[in-house]
Order: sequence, then C-alpha cells, then structure tokens
Amino acid sequence: QYQAQPQAAQYQGQYQQGAGAASGNLPAYSPQPASYSPMPQAAQPSAPVRTLSSGRTGTVAVGGQVPRVQGGGQLVLGPGGGLVRTTTAGQAPVNPVMRMERIGNSVPAATAKHAQMGRAVLAEALDTLMNDMELDQDGKQRLVNVATAFETWDEVRADETRRTLDLMLGEWEAINGMVGLTATRLNREQWPPVPPPPMGVQGFKTINCQDFQSGQPAKAVVAHMSKAPQVPLHPHTMVRILEEAKKVLEMRAKYAGAVMKVSVPNSRVPDGGEVTKAAIQPQQRRDSKVVVLGDTHGQLNDLMWGLACLGLPSPLNPYVVNGDIADRGNMGMEIFAVMLCFMLQFPKHNAVVINRGNHECLTMNGAMGFKTEISGKYGPDWGNLILEMFGDVFALLPTCSVIGGSICVVHGGVSRNPEQQMKLLAELPAGVRRPEINPRRIVGDPHMDCFEDCHWADPQDTQGSTPSTVENGGRGCSHFWGPDYTARFLNASGYKMIIRSHQVPKDNNGVFVHESHFQRVLTVFSASNYGHTRNRAGAVLVYGSGTQLEYCPMDLGFCPPFEIVVKQLSKGSAGTIPNFGIAAEVEAMQQQADPHNKSLQKEIKQQAMALFVENKTVLWENCVANDSALTGYLPMETWIPICATSTGISDLDWELVTQLVADVIEGNVEYMRLLGRFHVTVAAPIKNDVNERIVNDLFKKIMNADASLHQLIGSFCSKTGPAQPMILERFAGMLQGAGLSASEVAAVQRSVQAYSGAKGTVDIAACFSAWNIGSGMRSELQFPPHLDQLVDRLALLMVTDTNGLVPRSPSAVAQALMDFFVSADQDGDGYMSLGEFEQRIREQIADKHFDCRSEDLQEILRAADFTGDGNMNFLEFLRLFGRRETGAASIASLNMMDALSFLIWLHRNALAALFRFIGVHGKVTREQVLWAFSCLQRVANGDLDDDKVATLVDGITFDANGKIDAAALLSAFKLIDLG
Repeated sequence: QYQAQPQAAQYQGQYQQGAGAASGNLPAYSPQPASYSPMPQAAQPSAPVRTLSSGRTGTVAVGGQVPRVQGGGQLVLGPGGGLVRTTTAGQAPVNPVMRMERIGNSVPAATAKHAQMGRAVLAEALDTLMNDMELDQDGKQRLVNVATAFETWDEVRADETRRTLDLMLGEWEAINGMVGLTATRLNREQWPPVPPPPMGVQGFKTINCQDFQSGQPAKAVVAHMSKAPQVPLHPHTMVRILEEAKKVLEMRAKYAGAVMKVSVPNSRVPDGGEVTKAAIQPQQRRDSKVVVLGDTHGQLNDLMWGLACLGLPSPLNPYVVNGDIADRGNMGMEIFAVMLCFMLQFPKHNAVVINRGNHECLTMNGAMGFKTEISGKYGPDWGNLILEMFGDVFALLPTCSVIGGSICVVHGGVSRNPEQQMKLLAELPAGVRRPEINPRRIVGDPHMDCFEDCHWADPQDTQGSTPSTVENGGRGCSHFWGPDYTARFLNASGYKMIIRSHQVPKDNNGVFVHESHFQRVLTVFSASNYGHTRNRAGAVLVYGSGTQLEYCPMDLGFCPPFEIVVKQLSKGSAGTIPNFGIAAEVEAMQQQADPHNKSLQKEIKQQAMALFVENKTVLWENCVANDSALTGYLPMETWIPICATSTGISDLDWELVTQLVADVIEGNVEYMRLLGRFHVTVAAPIKNDVNERIVNDLFKKIMNADASLHQLIGSFCSKTGPAQPMILERFAGMLQGAGLSASEVAAVQRSVQAYSGAKGTVDIAACFSAWNIGSGMRSELQFPPHLDQLVDRLALLMVTDTNGLVPRSPSAVAQALMDFFVSADQDGDGYMSLGEFEQRIREQIADKHFDCRSEDLQEILRAADFTGDGNMNFLEFLRLFGRRETGAASIASLNMMDALSFLIWLHRNALAALFRFIGVHGKVTREQVLWAFSCLQRVANGDLDDDKVATLVDGITFDANGKIDAAALLSAFKLIDLG
C-alpha cells in the first residue's frame, strides 16, 4: 500500500499548459494507480524511539506492543516527542510538527512579488515608530527587515513550543495513561452561577431562543450585533445556541458525513456541470446565488459588511463559510452566534454551511485567542464550559462542501493522496473528527493525513508535493501541492473547481485566481486588514446559468466604519451590492488609517525584549569577556557580533534592534543596563514574595557553604579591589561548590558584575547587601525586644565614622559593614570569631558612652551562626547586621526569577495546551502544576533544580479545592521593562 509516488517528470499523463489552460479546460491526464505514501520528510536527528502502550485501548505505558490502527504501522513516540506511525516496512517514523500560527502574519512569503508587497504594507504600519526613532528612509527599510526577521524567529519559537508540548504529553501519558481529549462535561445542575459581565459592560444580552425556526432569534442576534456588539450574549443564550446547533449538525453528519452538498437555488444545472467565470457583474444580477466566504477570524464587522452587501442567509441565498471563524480577532463567538442562528432557522435546508478550518480546533484556540476571548467574556468557569461545547460543534462541522456537484469548497486544499481524497473523507473513522485536529501528531495514516491536508494544505506554483516545513516558509505540517495534484484531484473526483481559503491572497485582494493551477483554484479571504496587512476582503458568488455554473469573485474592499455597516443593514438595502466605483465616499472611509500601529510597535519591541531575556546569560558572559575593566559599556562594532554569536541569529540588524529598546551614547552600548532592564516577573495569583523566597534559598546555599571572605570575593575584600577575570572564575567555582546550578551561578555573576564601578572596581559589599535585603533573611531572626534593639544599636555604631557621621547611601552602609568585618578579622582567616567580634565592638564603643553584656553578644551571635561552627562568615554577619528593609527588589532576585520564569513564559502556549489536556474545565491542581513545571524544565533542557520549582508552586494561590485557573496562572508571567 505504501509505495513511493513517481516524480512529476515521470508522470505518464502529460500536462498541456497551452491552449487547454487558456480555454479553461483541464489538461489531459492519466491518473496513476491508486497508491499512497506519506509526504517526504526532512531527515530527523537520530534518537531512541520509545514505544508507548499497555496493550489496552486508551492507555499508554512504557514498553510493550503498540496497538495497530487503520493504515498499518505502529504508534511510537518519535525523536521530536510526538506520537508518530511507522510504516509496515519498518521504516523510521517521521514527526512533522504543527506550529502554533504566529499572531500578526504581516509578511506572507509565498512569492517575491507578495513579499515585496507585504514589506511595503508593513513599512506603512511602522511609520509612527520610525518617526519616534527619527529614522530616515534607509532606516525605515531596515526596520521593516527587523520586523520581518522577528516573524521568522516567532516561527522557530512556535515550533519549539509544539515540540515541547509533544514531549510533555508523552511523559504524562507514559506515567498516567492516555489523556482525554476533552474535559468532563458539567451537568446543568452543576452549572456555576452566572458570572459578572466584562469590565465596562453593564450586563449580558438575553435572546429568546425558544423557536429558532421562527427567525426571531436570528433577527434579534443581528439587531444586537448592529447596536451593541461589545455586550456579550448571556451565557445561557450561547449554551442554547450551541446545544441546538449540535443537534442539527449531528443530523447532517448522519446523512452527509464530512462532505456537505449545496445546491444553487432555482438552478437546473446537473451535478458535474461545467464552471465558468461570470461575464455579468453581481451588481447587475438578481438571480439566486450561493455565497462563499473565507476566513473571518473574529472580525465581526467584516461579516456584517458581507451580510449587508450580499444579503442575509436563506434557502434562496445560502452561505458557505469556509472555516477559520475562530481566533485572532475578539468577536469570533459573535460570528458563530449569527451564522448558527441562521442555520437553525432553516435546519432542513443548507442555508448556512460552516466548513471546518484549521482554527476550529481547541488546541489552536488555546494559543491563538479564541479561548482567551470566551474566558474574557464569561470568566474561567463558564468560559471553559462554553469552549468545550464549541469543541463538540467543531467536531461535527463538515470538512468540505460541494456546490452543484462541481465546485469543491475546502479550507486548506488537495491532499497528499488526491485520487483517494473524497473516498477517504467519506469513510473517516469516528476518532478522526474530534474537537482537536490530529492532536497526537499522527503521521502516515491515510485518513488522518487527508483530514489534516483538508485544513492545512497550501498551493504552490511548481509541480509535485513539498513538505510544509517552517524552514521552507510553511506551517510545520501537511504539504504544498502543485498544479499536477490539482489535476489529479479534479480528474478523480469529477469536480471542475476548488475554492479554498486559509491564507491572505497573494495580491492582497479578497479573491485570488491561481493561474498556475489552470485557473481552477481560487483563494478567498473575508477578513480585511488582517494582521495589519491592509488586504481587502472578498467573497465568491456562484450562480446557476443554463447547463453550467458561473462564479464571480466579489471584492468587498476594506470593511468601512461600523456606522456605515449598520446603515447599510438598517436602511433596507441589505443584499444590494454597492458599486464601489461610484460610492467613492465609502471607499475613502474604508481607507482610514491603520488603527493597529501602536499594537504592532508594542509587539516588535516586546520581541526584541524577549530576544535579550532569552539569551541574557550568554550575552552577559560574552560582553564581560570583552570588557575586562567592567565599565558596563561596549562599542557598537563590538556589541553587534556579540549579539549575533550569542543568539545564533547573524542576519538580524542588531544595531537597529538595540536602538529599539535602548539609547546608544556616542556609538557605545551600555550593555549592563540594557540586559538588566528586561526580566520576566510574576503577578497575582502568584504571591509577591516568591522573588524573596527564591533569593532566600540562594543566599542560604552560599551562607551554608561557610566560605571565608577571601573565598567569597578574593581580592574584592578591599573596596578598591580590581575586578579580575581570574577572580570571577574562582568565585564561580565556589558557587558551584556551594550547590548552585549553572543558571543560579550565572544569575549571581551577573548581579556581581552589575555593581561594577566606573573605574573598573566592583562594589561587592553593596551586591551582597542587596542579596541580603532581597532575601528577607533578617526577618527570620527573632529576638526579644531588648536584643533586637541591641542589634540595631550595634549596626549603627559599626557604620558610624570617626566624625560621628552615618552614611546615607545603601552602598556606603554596606561598605562600612564590610570594613568593620575586615578590621575585626584579626587573624585574617576570613571569618570572625566571638572573641574577635567582641574585642572590635568594644573598641568601637569605647568612647560612645555605651556598654553591653557579653552574654547578650554571645546570644545574638549564636542565633546568627547559621552553620553552627562557632564562627561567623561574612554572609552570616550581613544577615544579622545588614539593612532591615524587607521586600526590596534586587538584581539578584530578578536574575533568579528570569532563570525560573522565562522558560514558563516562553513555553506558555505549550503549557496552556497541556493543561487543557490534563485539567478539568480549565482548572489544574497543585500536583499537576508542579509536575508540568518540573517536566518543562526537563524536556526544555532547563537547569533549575526541583527546589526552585517547588518554591514557585508554593507561592501560587490555589482555591479551596486546591485548583487554579490555568489561563490566569500562565498570564501571571509577564515580560517587564524596568526602564
């Protein structure tokens, strides 16, 4: 069954791309024998393959035989961590990874012409940022190049996120068995109370949904969306719509399966009739039609503009919505509500057919915005309940629709097995159509491959099939198909045309005719100005004329302001297609300034910040190696190659990236300040003392190592001691010996170097003092009031100079304490004994009219002796007499949080998807969070110890049932700029 397909040049059929293509006829083609092979994959790195099964369906354990499923081969956990299928011939498994699509797909790169157009559009959107940075035209183009490069970086990061999720799921399943793909549904008796409405909204909108077929619910929903779309529908209303929609879709699935048939109203065209382009413009026609819309992606105004221009759905004006309603925009739920209500008004007619797109998938929704949209409107409890109901609806949506037996409407396109595509869709196993699309990354199963291609495939101008990898500008799954695959599919199915969506058309118009595919493939996209691309929206209208179907590409332009949309709907002109050539005032209003400039600027700056945070340790080490005097400055010509080598990104304009987030003074970069500005911190529901507790743990590790002052800081024991690389290396060795991990050592070293002075010195005393304050350790020492007062009095005397003056700055106080410690250490061993301490104290207070009992001194020193050896090391001394402020931020605490939090922030989408699999109604337990964070740092090659992870989890505020909303937890990790 699994035979390699011949190359395009070896096809027996000959493609005559001459008169046949010009006349609109397909080239002659003799299809190959029905055979199938998975698409060729890029070579995977060799790695041991773990088989996962316990021999029972629905469970997975390490070892044993893997159950075979349809398509042959075995399910195994491949090198990338995902479940893959080996072939019956025992070939090595492959594991293409579906990437999480990046937000703001500003520069599609399908062709050079398209890339050039995308760059021009992006440059327009960046005008404000360019002016803020005072860039000339050359600088403007460089900024466009940076933004484009960041998109590539986003793809790599998204690919890593997907791989990380696969690895974590594999570990979870190996331990706990196969996870469920949907959470347990609440009964009506268990429904939570109605949540408060979103901020700024007075209440929810309730619609009477008792009789959908009367048309009143659809009419009421459209009226509401025309007046106050910002007010969400009542959750009970949404539940009612989804419940009834599920019943209708179940009925349709029972008789139609995954392929819906749509007829052109009042048409006598036989199934399989020819399809030609209409010669009469739609403004001049009044006959019935089928309206095909492409992606709307939560842009409600675009949908309402389409309804206003093309008429409301009815049996005489049916709509096929070709997927991707969900994600990206923030009104996807409202679009579903409108179209589902029209579907329920005519349940026995295909007045509304919603094809499934790749974003009608709960895995995508967790990362791309639909889950956030619903949770933001209904809160976590109702939000997760409604999202699960959407998942049920997604699983029942048809994969494709066929208009008049001649036009196949499918979101992605032609599969890797074009001759068998429709047959495979007709016999899809029940396990394929789920709320998620191929969530276990199965490869090699004909049905699953076909199903994935229908949602994810893209056309290419060259012959054959090419894996859609991130490296070649693809999506990380499915394939690019060529004109030969189009011909094979149409010849095998008898269809005459393919209408698909899935991507902004190459020329940024609403409909694109693929000339290389014999003008038999159209791409339609119905969300204007999508991701700041300034693209126009479109639709395809299909009419029946005599013995053939006619299609008409419809340019809907840029969606006009909301008031124009409402006016077109309310004045009774809905369905009267505006003549855009005459209605110049509408077109002018459509060309209004891009409202997304600020969000795009913020996104670009955040990408730059994240790049510096991710590579902070290596950047810092390489900068310090080139700054022997620790001035904190590097020339730009030195800084640029350091950035390129440290990040592995050599083709990025590092000079401009640096200017995006920092000031460059006379050609020099203040690298210590720049790298010290950006951190990942935590907010509620994580307690604000987590930073303190983590630094507390670090401080105790170093203190417990009981290093002498010389071991701690070498020749830094003098405040004028030079910062020598050899000493820093010795210091790092001491930290490792104290039990610090590599990331902890790097964080400590950065904080030491950050206290460098202008003359190449290091204020090590101030650095240690900051650690002490940031750890809150002084509060752990509990004394009776009289001893507490004694400690404060002694600390004040230690820092008072011979003139009776007390230093004001924290660094001066810290240095005075270190000077006292050095002067008290009479034998120079780097420790201070009780005798040395008492002798030095009595010298200090000799002329201060102050005395203290030896017993009191012994008691406070015994309490401060953390190691219990009878002597005090410098950190024990600092813990006792250092400044007593609590909760103060320090570079050390922020550096430690970076090491712990950035990994979570970076892979937050993977964690969100994982929590959806293992949690219930969006909530996870403390044990699940602890396991997930620990697993993440293992599979992502983190070097944090389990104690740090446990400290973080201990700082999370769980509810009375020991659970927390996963979305709220992950949103607590924030990338910040300290300025």
